[in-house]
Amino acid sequence: MDFIPQDLQRYIGEHTLEEPDLLKKINRETHAQVLKSRMLSGHVQGRFLSMISKMVRPKGILEIGTYTGYSALCLAEGLVPGGKLVTIDINEELEDRVRHYFMLSPVAHQIDYRVGDARIIIPSLSETFALVFIDADKEKEESSWQTMCFGAEKWFNRNLTKTPRPFWISIPGYNRIRASKTY
Repeated sequence: MDFIPQDLQRYIGEHTLEEPDLLKKINRETHAQVLKSRMLSGHVQGRFLSMISKMVRPKGILEIGTYTGYSALCLAEGLVPGGKLVTIDINEELEDRVRHYFMLSPVAHQIDYRVGDARIIIPSLSETFALVFIDADKEKEESSWQTMCFGAEKWFNRNLTKTPRPFWISIPGYNRIRASKTY
């Protein structure tokens, strides 16, 4: 979170719920063993994602960009019983690590982890999602990112839970979240 002043970061960290043990393990191991560890959502953003998911109480969540699974596990905390999180990542090198972390979680049976290109996987999905978190590779060229988001947006418009009041949450410089709730 380099765009947030240090004193504010410290305050936020001191007033945010503690990470569950599994998330601490993922955080520690990602920083010690995985390239580009700055891509990890991390403690504060993870607790924010968990809070949003718990407020929405979705039956379906779509995450685009799994990395080491930290944010997926945070989002899954808010799933209703019988709910499902579909998470997609293109990096097959992290697949064994991510599957291991998911298996250690009490919500493992609610996570559908897919490895491949989200632009190809998304159109094949039949699930309905009330919460969508886009956290894919933003280091690629801008046009590729815009193309993926545009394709995903068209899919969302056809398949996202019908609601008169969907809402977006943006974390500047990081990612996009879209959530909807039927009121």
